[in-house]
Amino acid sequence: MKRQAGRPPMRRRQAKKKKGFGRLVLLAGLILLAISLWKGIQEWLPNQQFANQDDGISQRIAWNDQLTAYGAKGSGKELLIPAGAIEDYMSTYVWAEQQSNLVIVTNDSNTAVIPVDGNKGIWNGQSHTWSGTADIIDGEGYVAASILEELGVTRSKQFKVDGKVELLAPGTNYDQGKIKLQKRADDKVALREEPDKHALMVAELFGDTELKLWDAEGEWFKATDQVSGAVGYVQRSEVEQSGAVQVPERKSMELPDFVKQNIPINLTWEAVYTRNPKTSSLPDMPGVNVISPTWFSLEDGQGNVKSKADADLVDWAHAEGKQVWALYSNSFDPDLTREALSTYERRNRTTQQLLHYAEQYRFDGLNIDFENVNVNEREVLTQWVRELTPLLRQEGLVVSIDVTGKSSSGNWSMFLDRANLAKSVDYMMVMAYDEHWAASPKAGSVASLPWTEQTMQRIMDEDQVPASKLVLGMPLYMRIWTETEQNGKTEVKSKAVGMTGIKEWLQEHKVTPEFMEDVGQNYAEVTVDGERMRVWIEDETSIQARVDMAKRMGLAGVATWARTFGDESLWSMLHY
Repeated sequence: MKRQAGRPPMRRRQAKKKKGFGRLVLLAGLILLAISLWKGIQEWLPNQQFANQDDGISQRIAWNDQLTAYGAKGSGKELLIPAGAIEDYMSTYVWAEQQSNLVIVTNDSNTAVIPVDGNKGIWNGQSHTWSGTADIIDGEGYVAASILEELGVTRSKQFKVDGKVELLAPGTNYDQGKIKLQKRADDKVALREEPDKHALMVAELFGDTELKLWDAEGEWFKATDQVSGAVGYVQRSEVEQSGAVQVPERKSMELPDFVKQNIPINLTWEAVYTRNPKTSSLPDMPGVNVISPTWFSLEDGQGNVKSKADADLVDWAHAEGKQVWALYSNSFDPDLTREALSTYERRNRTTQQLLHYAEQYRFDGLNIDFENVNVNEREVLTQWVRELTPLLRQEGLVVSIDVTGKSSSGNWSMFLDRANLAKSVDYMMVMAYDEHWAASPKAGSVASLPWTEQTMQRIMDEDQVPASKLVLGMPLYMRIWTETEQNGKTEVKSKAVGMTGIKEWLQEHKVTPEFMEDVGQNYAEVTVDGERMRVWIEDETSIQARVDMAKRMGLAGVATWARTFGDESLWSMLHY
């Protein structure tokens, strides 16, 4: 066989193929080796890339060692902190009142009024020159860091690099430290996002750089660079500690003795419509320790207060060892309420008049009773209570507010921000009655036991109001329902009676009540001239059941509406 001219022998061709394949294998091996070496080097070498801690936030604020989503504005005495940061971190609220050109800062101990066009304002009712200013920007209040320091809610520092701001919480503990001197002056130590040398850097620190040291995590400290304000982690071996520091605690206003001592509350409201009761005719009420007369009400849209106060009732109560928590109502007028709450000037007029009456009549507390209020006034009502409470506490007065059970009614329930109101007041009286109200289309109990417990529990669960602040309001009245059949429909009407009245009604109709387990009350009915009369009775049985329930739930106490509906047998048994 003849070989084709110009074609290498087959053996040589096969040898070349093997040689080429071997080179490919060698090259692939070298590539894998290089990748492995690179990965090894990467795992061994620290990360040299930087993270951006600003996240587009100018003058970003750190709260202790946590970067916030807020940015400050300005510098020096004009360094302004936004309301969002103040409210989220300082248990302090900021109200920006554009029409009054005011920013109002409140917490449990302070009502600070700061004009946006100056520094002469008011602090807890007294004229005060503030160390800084306030502003309203795009509807949000901003407050000078120096004013927040005056109020004791933070300590502040602004860094020259990018104007970052460090705010410290009262009572915070941290260590001072600095980066150890390096072998060469230009050597730097990394501050990283996480306690890991592979984490991104947030700053590079020269030797002798001062630090605030927070928690230690293994071989790392969490630290704040006192030059740039960067927050991150630095290796402990690179740090020299120099001592512990504690930020001063915030001084809170002292609570009234009644509140500090956790005295169980047994309050009764004294309904004063035109004249006060003669103290000589008042019954012996050995278990009652607080009287709340309905003395004060909103008089007009300017915030003036109408008074029916009586010094004799205060003298009688104090001689009996009882406190007086005077009630102030909004006259249940939504229009007057809107006008009177609309500006700080009007709200403060109400506050100052109530303080004047407290001094004049020497009562021990104020009970706020706002009802029939438009939902639009929800926030400003809460704001007024925040402004009012520190000024009352300053005078040693107990602060309480009446609320209804939760429902979908705007003017009778939804206008109440129970969660935030509870943070301001000492006690929240829950008017747990009118389950079936006067014009109810269906006859029923004024306050059945299961409904009452559900009413209290719902406020505790949904609004996070602690049991220790809640007082169970109990009715001493009941409704005699009259049902008639007209055109195939049951028509219902009612008449309210007290404990003496129901006993007379039972005797008149010769009816013996029977106990109804499902409502926890005695019940009676009778038919007269074709009309069915029904009543769910409030008596010692129903009241004791509610008292037992309140104790089981750990409530602060009980309250009764109203004293005049009770009778002698009630007052002898009612204790908490």
